[in-house]
Amino acid sequence: MEDTSRGRYRLIYPEFGPVDAVLGFVLFYFIVGLATVVAVDVLARSAPDLVPEPLSTWAAYLLWIVLALVIIGQIAEQARSNPRVFESERERRRFLDDRRPTEQQYLWWAGWVFVGGAVAYLTFSRFVPTFAMVIRFFVDLFVAPVPTRPFRVADAFWFVLFFVAYSVMTRGLDRLIVGSLRSLIADIYDSAD
Repeated sequence: MEDTSRGRYRLIYPEFGPVDAVLGFVLFYFIVGLATVVAVDVLARSAPDLVPEPLSTWAAYLLWIVLALVIIGQIAEQARSNPRVFESERERRRFLDDRRPTEQQYLWWAGWVFVGGAVAYLTFSRFVPTFAMVIRFFVDLFVAPVPTRPFRVADAFWFVLFFVAYSVMTRGLDRLIVGSLRSLIADIYDSAD
């Protein structure tokens, strides 16, 4: 987009992060849903006035608040850097060329998606019961001073490994998609000549 009145050149250029944020919210949604089910199950005996309402309503409010924060955060992140203004077409082209992802970067990002996705997939079946056990532990701690089952090192290992692998996968996927958009924008400006 050209602003000829001031002799400046503008460019809307995507920042990294939106795909990572969306997939992070998807995981958060799953975790809140699982935590709600486990908490309702545990509290049904000791605090029936909390379950299923108002606990599930609070969980729904939490999801809406976090979704709003994710959307506002991503809009703010994209708006902070855009539009970019250049004094000349040559300066804009240099900017696009300098930030065009390389083939090696695409390979690294694809590797992140593959390795992170594979590890997240393989550890998911251990993560779910471990997370449910963690929620049960804290809800029991809330209800009774002595929880039913303490944490084990192996539980913490699967818990952390899944989160790290999922984060690596989403970061790589974000880089692949946003990097492809950046390449497409550069190609569009190259073909405009």
